[in-house]
Amino acid sequence: MRLTAPTPKSPTDHSAPGHGPDYRVDLSDKAVDGSSLDPRRRTSAGSSSVGWVGRDDQDDSEGFAVPRPVSRARTNPPTTRSPRSPRTPVFSHISHEPVHRRRRGLVAALLVLVLVVGLIVTSYLYVTRWSYTTAPPLANLSEGQATSLAHSEGFSIVSESQFSETVQKGSVISSDPTGGERVKKGTSLHVFISSGPERYATPTLVGFSLDEARQALSRGRLTLGTLSQAWNETVPVGVVVKSSQPEGTLLKKNTPIDLTVSKGPQPIPIASYVGKSADDASTALGKAGFTVTRTEQNSDTVAKGVVISQSPDRGNGKKGDTVRLVVSKGPVLVSVPRVTGKDEAQAREKLTQAGFKVTVTYNTPDWLRLNVVAGQDPASGRMIPKGSTVTIFVS
Repeated sequence: MRLTAPTPKSPTDHSAPGHGPDYRVDLSDKAVDGSSLDPRRRTSAGSSSVGWVGRDDQDDSEGFAVPRPVSRARTNPPTTRSPRSPRTPVFSHISHEPVHRRRRGLVAALLVLVLVVGLIVTSYLYVTRWSYTTAPPLANLSEGQATSLAHSEGFSIVSESQFSETVQKGSVISSDPTGGERVKKGTSLHVFISSGPERYATPTLVGFSLDEARQALSRGRLTLGTLSQAWNETVPVGVVVKSSQPEGTLLKKNTPIDLTVSKGPQPIPIASYVGKSADDASTALGKAGFTVTRTEQNSDTVAKGVVISQSPDRGNGKKGDTVRLVVSKGPVLVSVPRVTGKDEAQAREKLTQAGFKVTVTYNTPDWLRLNVVAGQDPASGRMIPKGSTVTIFVS
């Protein structure tokens, strides 16, 4: 503690009562208990550590008591916390200075930040680790085994049938997610169960039109392969007559099937045999696939056994078509009448009426001739073509 000399006052200064000099105590060096400054609470000489001295020009009743040390006995100062800085008060928890309010705000913000970061880290761990596990391997297990394994590890199963050329029927082909993949707990596993090799039965194709065959192949998951055409004497045009695969054959999906479609009967050129031997005509037409019919009639101009006419005699036909032939029997045969013994005139008349031509041969000279037919050629009764010549011999 240090006593500071009073500051001289002007005669007009009336700020202090009594207008006396002002004594001040500097307490910046040490803390002093305020009770020791009260003159009414002085202790005895044996226990007091501070005495009191009045001003020289005034008595004690008007002056300000000035402490002075009278003993070296030490007293323990009250326990206080030293401020951290000259601007920090002893009781910081009740400080309302702006600097301390900012510091308290910063501490609160840090606490909130720590809580938010902790929440983010916890959420991240939950999402990325704690809520995830590994999908079990299910490939090549039976459907029952795969279901049991998935349920035991907390997964549900959604199964779907699928054809497979390598995995036997009823076993797992694959799963989604696959075995070993990181998945969320409780995820549904999509499992593909083998239905065995994908095979489809060949539908009935022969006897159907080409459009109907195409539709049947499409429904049966098969495709049309090579399309060819062939003549057929019994199946109409555009109808399937042959398939490369028998009906009911099991085939892979999209297997091509070759079809043969009818073009109808094959056309056969018709040759004309008019004026030719009927026997030769019948043989040739028969070999070509035609059915040959023959009729005969007499002809004065066409020799016997020769084709008088043919129908049809040109163009094209088909196997089994009928070709009609008219074959000559030669001229009409007439019986030669008997003219022997008749005179020449009567013989001529009778033969001419029968349709014959007559020639006369005289056997005797004119002066000896009797004009009687002595003979005839051909002889009477013979059947010869009408219009033939009959020779009579006149004597």
